[in-house]
Amino acid sequence: QFEIIREVEKLFPEKISAFLLEDNQFKFQMKNDADLTEFANIENVVETEPVPILDSACKSTPSQPSQNVGETYILECDNNGLTAVIFMDSFAGALHPYFSNYFHRSTYVWHLINYPLLSKFVEIEKPDIVIEEVVERVLPYLPSSDHFEQ
Repeated sequence: QFEIIREVEKLFPEKISAFLLEDNQFKFQMKNDADLTEFANIENVVETEPVPILDSACKSTPSQPSQNVGETYILECDNNGLTAVIFMDSFAGALHPYFSNYFHRSTYVWHLINYPLLSKFVEIEKPDIVIEEVVERVLPYLPSSDHFEQ
């Protein structure tokens, strides 16, 4: 999350400042997602995950702008005026508390990004930035090493 926000900070240096949390700014709660344990066919795994304790208050608003979209919701926080639309899967679920505290309004769309959906959310939300955060295994195209500079 920190590295993503550092890239966003380069686009909006006066509005966002990436920060790292101290160890005492976390609490632990039961982890809900267990798809990796299911893939490995492991049962009865109990895991905890760190959750940040942040000062700003965020309010959640369920939303369903399209019937062909998975879960969509909005978090509004008491901070700067930037807005974001974040296309995501379960992999990005743990990022919500972090991302939301950098934006005044974060619209989370649980759906793989495509052009019609992107156009729709840009028109509705008029975001300052669009972020796509999904686990690598669901990306439709992975570049080979030939696409990267040596």
